[in-house]
Amino acid sequence: MDFMRDFKKFTSTMIRKQVELNRPEILSRLRYSSKTQIFKVWQDRYDEVYLENQKLTEIKLDYIHNNPLQEKWQLAQRPEDYQYSSACFYELDEQPLLKVTHYKEFL
Repeated sequence: MDFMRDFKKFTSTMIRKQVELNRPEILSRLRYSSKTQIFKVWQDRYDEVYLENQKLTEIKLDYIHNNPLQEKWQLAQRPEDYQYSSACFYELDEQPLLKVTHYKEFL
């Protein structure tokens, strides 16, 4: 659980900074009223999902790839257009900003 806490803290800060720089008009959607938080990127809960087969992995990957397209975010028109997504790797065979290893190498 420490890993997830630290991961969420680090990534939420980085995401907020990128939103401030590149899409300040959606920053208000991350605002959160709390004594300890001003912005919220991640849900409080953590649900571990064991990706036991290719089909389940692809379902979860599609979900992740389509998140930036949600009406509340509107970060891209297509999954592969979102610069922080691995969708361009899987759909266009192009590496995104961070190097991606194909999920099939882990199954």
